Amino acid sequence: MKMTVLSECHSTQDYLKNQLDQGLKTQEVQAVLTLLQSQGKGQRGRSWVHLKNSLALSLALRPNEVLSLSSLEVAVLLCMFFREKYQRHLQLKWPNDLLNLEGKKVGGILTEVYDKNTIVVGIGLNLLQDLSDEWDVPNLGFLFESEDYEGIENLACELANYFENQRLNAEETRTNWLKLCAHLDKNVDIVDGKQSFSGIFKGIGPHGEGLVLHGEEEELRKVFTGSLRFG
Repeated sequence: MKMTVLSECHSTQDYLKNQLDQGLKTQEVQAVLTLLQSQGKGQRGRSWVHLKNSLALSLALRPNEVLSLSSLEVAVLLCMFFREKYQRHLQLKWPNDLLNLEGKKVGGILTEVYDKNTIVVGIGLNLLQDLSDEWDVPNLGFLFESEDYEGIENLACELANYFENQRLNAEETRTNWLKLCAHLDKNVDIVDGKQSFSGIFKGIGPHGEGLVLHGEEEELRKVFTGSLRFG
């Protein structure tokens, strides 16, 4: 497994894709970690703010057997890793957010398809609060209360090795994701561009789409894009 560690870069996603463009071999998991990311990427073109004591890691992985489940598989594996290695329990929010047990966001996932055999997965995690951070981010959470890990580089290597050895098939991904879902059978608001609606989140479909029970007639809507807010 090859890990590239950068003191600073604009985006680990762009850096890794550039390496792939130059012919970097992907027989093994390839990872890029930066200690400071100035132009981090979030979903739907949003930026990701790099706080102090944050993990900014990108991995080149083979996709899930159902391509659109790849991001959900990564989310489940992250939860499994932190539970097994650090006794930290996380919840999942559709489609790509990681929450602590208080419901505060501790991280997110960005998955981009590079080719039919490779996805580039960006993982951003708030590890430990630093009181010198001046960002005013609502509902912000952190994984650790103290530095219970042996440095960001060591944690990134552990994560990359975990992803190399622990993968889930489609059925395992869906089953485990539902167990970790923070809003199953709860009221949610779905926002996609200028359109929005409310309903009860009932689970995910075979391709990872959200299933939301909407209206008095209890229409089951399939949601493939957009963001979810707690109702």
